[in-house]
Amino acid sequence: MKKLKTLTMLMLVTLIGVTSCKKGEEVIDLPLSPDVIADLNKITFTVDGVQYVSKNANVLYTKSIDKSNFLAHLPDGGGLGVTFKSNKTGSYKWGDNNKAGEASIFFIPPGAAVDYNHSIVRNCQNGIVSFSPGQLKITKFGAVGDFVEGEFSATLYQREFCGEQIVEVPVTGTFKLVNIGQ
Repeated sequence: MKKLKTLTMLMLVTLIGVTSCKKGEEVIDLPLSPDVIADLNKITFTVDGVQYVSKNANVLYTKSIDKSNFLAHLPDGGGLGVTFKSNKTGSYKWGDNNKAGEASIFFIPPGAAVDYNHSIVRNCQNGIVSFSPGQLKITKFGAVGDFVEGEFSATLYQREFCGEQIVEVPVTGTFKLVNIGQ
């Protein structure tokens, strides 16, 4: 994991640290420190009133299955993940991430043995799945080495398998993450 983070930071410094110029102009190298890069590459989100910030996340688009995903690791464990079937800007409702125009989201709190996600089976006898209100909005989907930016809101659900008690928590967030591949 540390190697991936170091490789990502090195790639980002290389891609961001050099400005473009016109023919005949002097090339100016503007190296960015890892701290500056980390401040640019982050996801900030609030779950049930608690704010989290992850500077350890990237966006990966997998062309063969036409899906993009990001996983935000939290310093004390846990994290948040989002998957959507596209590599374009737009709005995606929470649903089946194998369908165009739909996305999925999950959250694991630091130190917890539970997880929350965007879907819930409210009645185990009929198996009908309900999806969260809200959406994922991608406002920029840059090329490899550039940023993917956007925001999201959802209601996340947690419950025991076919148990009666359902816990619902609101989540909202914004992100600006490096696109690490296609």
